[in-house]
Amino acid sequence: MSDWVDFSEIKSRVTIEQVLRSYRVDWLRRSGAQQYRGRCPIHAGQGKEAFHANFRQNLFHCFACGAGGNVLDLVAAMEACTVREAALRLRASQVSGPASQSGQRQLVTKKRTVNSPLGFSLTLDRRHSYLIRRGIDAATADWFEVGYYCGGGLMSGRIAIPIHDEHARLVAYCGRAIDGAAAPRYRFPSGFQKSHVLFNYHRALATSSNSLIVVEGFFDCMRVHQAGFPCVVALMGARLSRAQRALVTDRFSNIVLLLDGDPTGRRATAQIPPMTEYDITKGFTYLYFDGEPVYPFGHGLSYTAFKYTNLNILSKRIPGNGQVTVRVDVQNSGSRAGDEVVQVYLHDVEASVKRPKKELRGFERISLKPGEKKTVSFLLPAEKLAFWDVNKKAFVVEPGAFEALVGSSSSDIRAKGQFGVTSPGQWPN
Repeated sequence: MSDWVDFSEIKSRVTIEQVLRSYRVDWLRRSGAQQYRGRCPIHAGQGKEAFHANFRQNLFHCFACGAGGNVLDLVAAMEACTVREAALRLRASQVSGPASQSGQRQLVTKKRTVNSPLGFSLTLDRRHSYLIRRGIDAATADWFEVGYYCGGGLMSGRIAIPIHDEHARLVAYCGRAIDGAAAPRYRFPSGFQKSHVLFNYHRALATSSNSLIVVEGFFDCMRVHQAGFPCVVALMGARLSRAQRALVTDRFSNIVLLLDGDPTGRRATAQIPPMTEYDITKGFTYLYFDGEPVYPFGHGLSYTAFKYTNLNILSKRIPGNGQVTVRVDVQNSGSRAGDEVVQVYLHDVEASVKRPKKELRGFERISLKPGEKKTVSFLLPAEKLAFWDVNKKAFVVEPGAFEALVGSSSSDIRAKGQFGVTSPGQWPN
């Protein structure tokens, strides 16, 4: 029979490592002899240690979604098909032969810096009713090659949107759910780095315009194009990464931000600096950011509460090559045991150049039972106060007042105090 497939032959011929490579799963890290772990490629969850693969035993297991088994089970889970269908796909595929002892394993653990081109394309229904409901006409659907995918895998039952890099190479598909109850609304393949590309950028490059419209989402981009403005790209979110910024400024001189009118879009519009501004002190990096971040550095939630008292700076005046000790009492004031990450930040009050409002200079994680109190101490050498002097080509400490801020996060400062530096310091001398 032509449909006969030998499961044992497939499992002996194809390895877990080869299957993971075929799905471009290259973010796993070594955790033991021929053992790897990382984010699950099946359910694309956020657990960074959930997925475990044992190359020696040719088995895998995800402690988050519960998937596990051999190579047939892995392909069946990835493609949302039966084990028999998975075996037929592996028999017909090019995944075969022994894995190398070094080259392939390095590919599994090496972090990809760019999105590799896909070796396939999907056959899509470009006249699906969902596109009509979203206001996308037939000509626009054909231009963007977007449509409904009825096959198996991650895009199954979704509107598949092809994404290309700046060289017009197809690097990924994003699947938009057509059912409001389906989650997530937009499904990207595991490992895809959307911060390295802009949707529709390769088509915008082909225009003769020097002006570029930047929107948030795929359908925003399609509708703007449909309205007669072909030079438009989508961030696929509400943040402009450095790689995306470089793509934008490399070709276009006039940038028009057309982000959503919701709070997220308005915040993103306010936070994105002028495209030609390269001075980091003007708000482009977190060090000099003047806005209110959605999640400040050190942000976290707890089942209990902590009280900070008795901030003590032991040395109120230190030389430029000295050190200062900062101590604080932290007490669990809640009814449950919990962990707290105590953080200390420093701020140069009298700097001759613009300095960050606060810089993290120490942290310590402590575990406290209800009512328990601990004293946390930070020994900070003067080097922690230094900044790079472009004229002296060295790290320097200027005499003057400094502020120590202790708290639970960069925006949750519980105690602060000042100390002084009496003489300059420099590294290297």
